[in-house]
Amino acid sequence: VTGAPFAGQTLILQPGATVGMSPGSIPNLGTIELQTGTGTATTTISNEGTLVNDGTIQIDAGSGSAAINSNTITSPGAIVDNGTFSTSSTLTSTGPVTVGPTGTFTDSGGFNNDAGGSITNDDTFSVNGGHTFTENGGTTSGAAILINDSYLNFTGGGTATFSVVDNGSSNVTGAPFAGQTLILQPGA
Repeated sequence: VTGAPFAGQTLILQPGATVGMSPGSIPNLGTIELQTGTGTATTTISNEGTLVNDGTIQIDAGSGSAAINSNTITSPGAIVDNGTFSTSSTLTSTGPVTVGPTGTFTDSGGFNNDAGGSITNDDTFSVNGGHTFTENGGTTSGAAILINDSYLNFTGGGTATFSVVDNGSSNVTGAPFAGQTLILQPGA
C-alpha cells in the first residue's frame, strides 16, 4: 500500500492479512481498521516509513491479533484498541489512545506520551522486553501502564500512573512529576 487513507476513506485489513505500507508524505486522514477475527491469525502492517496518523487507527475485538511493525508512527490522531495489538514501531502520541475493556496494547518498540497525548487504559497497556516508555507531558487514566522488563523515562508532567512488574529488570530514569504515580510491585 502506498500512501494512506484520505478523509472519509477506510482501509480495512481482514484477519490474517499482511501488508507493507509506504506512507511517504501522505498522512492517514481516514481510518485504518485492523480486523482480528475469530481465529488465531495476526493482521500485520509492516510500516516502511513514517506513518503520520491524523485520523484513526482501529483494532477490532476478536481472538486473533494485530500488529504494526518497524519504523515510526507519529499520532496526533486516535488509536482505538478493542483487541490484541502490538507495535514494534517507535510511536509518538500527541493524541488519544484508548485501550477498551477487551483490549491489550503491547509496546515492543518505543512509546513517547508527549503533551496532548492521552492514554485511557480500560484493560492492559504494557511495555515489554527492553523497550522504552517516555512520559513527556501526556496523561494516562484507568489502569496503570505496566512496565515489564523495560525502561520508563520521566521527562515531563501530566497525570499518569505506572506499575513496574516483577518480571526481569526494569530501569526508571527521572522521578514522577506532580500528579504522577510510580508503583513498584512486590519483587520488582
